[in-house]
Amino acid sequence: MATVLDRINRSLRLLGVKAAGESATQEEANDAFEALNGMVASWNNESLMIYNLETVTHTLVSGTGDYTIGASGTINVTRPQRIESAYIDDNNSSWPLAMVNNEQYGRIWQKTTESSYPSYLYYESSFPLGTIKLWPVPSSANTLNLNVYNQIDAFASTATTISLPPGYERMIDYNLAVEIAPEYGVEPSPTIQNIAIDSKSRIKILNSKNIPVLRSPMRFLGSGGGGDVNIRSYFNA
Repeated sequence: MATVLDRINRSLRLLGVKAAGESATQEEANDAFEALNGMVASWNNESLMIYNLETVTHTLVSGTGDYTIGASGTINVTRPQRIESAYIDDNNSSWPLAMVNNEQYGRIWQKTTESSYPSYLYYESSFPLGTIKLWPVPSSANTLNLNVYNQIDAFASTATTISLPPGYERMIDYNLAVEIAPEYGVEPSPTIQNIAIDSKSRIKILNSKNIPVLRSPMRFLGSGGGGDVNIRSYFNA
């Protein structure tokens, strides 16, 4: 399988900076490696660049509604850019959570209300740790399940073997060529630019079909999950 350095060498050949069979110098490889990881980091901000969703689980603590997520957080995983959907599992059934934004969460004025089954999840995507806020505050130690986009990890070194789905290496070759061209005072040919755009578009089209979009229905349960409540009483007008 190809390494990061293989991809760098091909990008340089596409630009005409290196001839067939030539390899990057150490300085060139280091510069391109930095550009590659920066490019991959930006791709993680585009949901359709991600090829699968990962389910992260965490056992809730009774009386605790806020949970940090990220490296060394309460939920110790890679900090997600976004949470696509979530649900509560009590080992017998699953209860979907409605995803809300900052404004909607802010309108809840009785934030200490408790229930066995929270209804809302607000994700405060701060950095380096994000914060998950559940409402009502869970009163039972059920399991929180989060469907998050599985990010493309930064490459550790130029010797790292690339393990990505078909089509990603071609996309890297051409997009990296476009990315590093200004450093060499080179204008990528129209062919290179078009293939860079086309290869990225094809990945997004494929990922849009592979990743299902789940939207949780709005659900409001009373204390202990025993019945409906008048949700207006919990929101500022």
